[in-house]
Amino acid sequence: MVARRASAVEVELEALLVRDGGRVLLQRRPADARMARMWELPTRERVAAGGQPRLWPVRYAPALAAARIGAQALLRLRHAITTHRITLEVRAANLERGPALGRGTDELSWVREQELDELALTGMTRKALARLERRPLEGARAFRSRKTASAARTPR
Repeated sequence: MVARRASAVEVELEALLVRDGGRVLLQRRPADARMARMWELPTRERVAAGGQPRLWPVRYAPALAAARIGAQALLRLRHAITTHRITLEVRAANLERGPALGRGTDELSWVREQELDELALTGMTRKALARLERRPLEGARAFRSRKTASAARTPR
């Protein structure tokens, strides 16, 4: 007897690309979540399929409450994790002033672009950053190539 494949769960996410000089703002996944303690762009879940538990928060971290979020998506991509079919829109965001963040202990942390290769980024974040690297971003440097995955570490 062949086991039935689980139905795909559609998930819609929005992520922010926040830059400050040569740094990018990343968010660490909670210890009790899927992909625990990995780093990703600040992400919120816009729509969850009927009755399905949410995998991401519905709001951005409080430190981003005053962020000015771009109306147009910089990037829209599809990503799959097990039975989840994710649609991600990445939007540019600006902060009047950068949030005061601790060094590696908070859920949000500024990371220098040249250190992104050293972090355990989620596959979806690596995919988004790689695609954004191939597109010119107005007023911003392109990301370096990120071809290797690496162990988790705390940013400086």
